[in-house]
Amino acid sequence: MPYFENVRTWFRAAFMGVADATVANTTNEVSLVPPGVGDRVIPAGFFLTSGNTARLILRGTLSTGLVPGTATFKIKLNGTTLISGSASALLASVSTSGFQLSTTITARASGKVVGAGDARFVSGLLGQRSFVDLNLDTPTAITPDVDNVIDVTVAMTVASAQNSIRTITCTLELLYA
Repeated sequence: MPYFENVRTWFRAAFMGVADATVANTTNEVSLVPPGVGDRVIPAGFFLTSGNTARLILRGTLSTGLVPGTATFKIKLNGTTLISGSASALLASVSTSGFQLSTTITARASGKVVGAGDARFVSGLLGQRSFVDLNLDTPTAITPDVDNVIDVTVAMTVASAQNSIRTITCTLELLYA
């Protein structure tokens, strides 16, 4: 008997970044999603089916100076913050370290969603790690019958040319239940 018998779920890569997106030398909230092919729009009605899930993954690099400050990440639908991570202290003097942010947003009941994800940074010879939780534990009402544009933003507390986060790859996948 096959392991995946009667599995109905299928997915579609809706958006793929084709250029870099860099946030540096600013304390403004700026998008980390680069230009790409496809569409960052989660279609109207997608979140009306329980189990439908949007999965967004960004990978790139992080660099910081002696005074890195903190970074706050937000996941947004149509410009409204759905998930906000707490301000995370960035490690000092990091040079082109690995960075990954991943999140999933899943329909629970008609028009309500939950989300979970994290942002991870790895740096230094000892592989120091830093994590930011991006969780939406309580089912939250959204407007499911309109197209929802997804975005990821970051705001850093210290503006420095040495403090930068660069998205190199970005993928949005829509998983249908």
